[in-house]
Amino acid sequence: MAIPTSKPLSLSTVQTEYGGSNPISMSEYRGKGNAPASGAIDLWGDFNGTSNTASIEIRVYGATGGDRGANAGGHGGYTQFTATVVPGTTFSLYAGGAGEDAGSNEGGAGGAGSYVTVGSTLIAVAGGGGGGASGAAGGAGGGSNNAGSNGGGGSTGGSGGSGGVADNTGARYSGNDGYDWTDPTFPGRGGGGGQPAIAPFPTQPGENPGNKALGGYGGDASSQSDEGGGGGGGGYGGGAGGQTSDFNGIGFGGAGGGGYRRTTDLTGITAVGGGGSNGSNAGHGYIQVYNGGSLVATVTATTRSGASGSYTVP
Repeated sequence: MAIPTSKPLSLSTVQTEYGGSNPISMSEYRGKGNAPASGAIDLWGDFNGTSNTASIEIRVYGATGGDRGANAGGHGGYTQFTATVVPGTTFSLYAGGAGEDAGSNEGGAGGAGSYVTVGSTLIAVAGGGGGGASGAAGGAGGGSNNAGSNGGGGSTGGSGGSGGVADNTGARYSGNDGYDWTDPTFPGRGGGGGQPAIAPFPTQPGENPGNKALGGYGGDASSQSDEGGGGGGGGYGGGAGGQTSDFNGIGFGGAGGGGYRRTTDLTGITAVGGGGSNGSNAGHGYIQVYNGGSLVATVTATTRSGASGSYTVP
C-alpha cells in the first residue's frame, strides 16, 4: 500500500512499506522510493506517495506455424499481462519455436505457444499458429483468453484449456485432436496432421522445457499419393491437426492453439489487467518484460525447441 501523501510522515511508516532493520537507519532507504542512491535523504520529499511495488507489463508472442507452399501457417497470438508486483517476484518465461515448413507431401508443423508462470501458477499464454497444408492455410494462434482460429478444412482451435477437435469427416487420413492444458503427458500440445499409419513420420514431437504448448507435427504422406495435413498449434489448449481429405488426398491446415491471461489477483500480484489478439506474430515466439515502462528482459526462441528464461522484480 502506498505511503500517504499527507503529513506527518514518520520513518516507521517508511519501514512498514519498504522493510528494514531495527533500530531504523535512514541509510537503508537509499535508492528506495524517490531517494537518491547516495547523499542526504529528504524523508517527506523522497517518500510521500511512494510504494514498494513495481508496475510490470509482460508481452507474450506465440510462434507461427510452418508453411506449405502458398498456404501459410497461422501467425502466433499475442497476450499482454499487466500488474502491480512486489519485489522478489520471479516470472518464469518460455518462448515457443516456430513450426517447420512442409517438405514434399507433408503438412507444415504447428507453431509452439509461449507462456509465463509464477511458481506453479499460470499467468499468460499466447497460442501458436497451425501448420499450412496443400489444401488450406493454418489457423491463427489465440491471444489473451481467445480461442485459436480454426484451420482451413475444419479442425478447431484450442479454447479455455481444452484441445481443439479435428474434423475427420470423410477423411482419408485422420488428424489428431489437440491436447488439454492439464494433460499429464502433452499439456497444451497441438494435434498432429493427418497421415497414413504406415508412413515413416515422427509419432511425437521433440520435448521442450516443461513439455507445454508445443505445436504438433505436420502429416507426412510421403509414401502415398497424398498430402499430409498441417499440425495444430500449441497453446492453452492445443489446436487440432488437419486431416487428409478423401477427395484426392488433399491435406488441410491445422488449427491454432488457444490463448490465456490471468484475470484475478494473487499474492504479491495485484491490479491485474491486459489484453491481446489472435494472429499477431510471424516467426519464432518471444516474450518481453517491462518494469516501469522500460524493457528489462527478453526471451526469444531461435529453434523449434524454444527458449526459457526468467525475470525477478528487484
